[in-house]
Amino acid sequence: MPWEAAARVPLSAEATRRKRAAIGCFASQLRPRGPQRTGEDRALVAALRAQGRRVLRASSLPVVTSARRRYRAPAGFGHHLTTLGGTGSLAGAP
Repeated sequence: MPWEAAARVPLSAEATRRKRAAIGCFASQLRPRGPQRTGEDRALVAALRAQGRRVLRASSLPVVTSARRRYRAPAGFGHHLTTLGGTGSLAGAP
């Protein structure tokens, strides 16, 4: 659902405080981690490896992706999904 079509629900001061605190826990997912518009996942893996950290890649771990039909990163995973077939590109679709 596009943000502009979503209903606005008034929140109490306490609910607003709790919501802001919860959002703060996901800051790395809400704000870019660097100047690039795409590839930040690859940059994160490269940075972890550069520090000598292990990166687990396992096909047995399911991943849930966004249902967003308008992808933000020009060469990101959302764009990749539109190339896998089906009814064609979803970019620009509601």
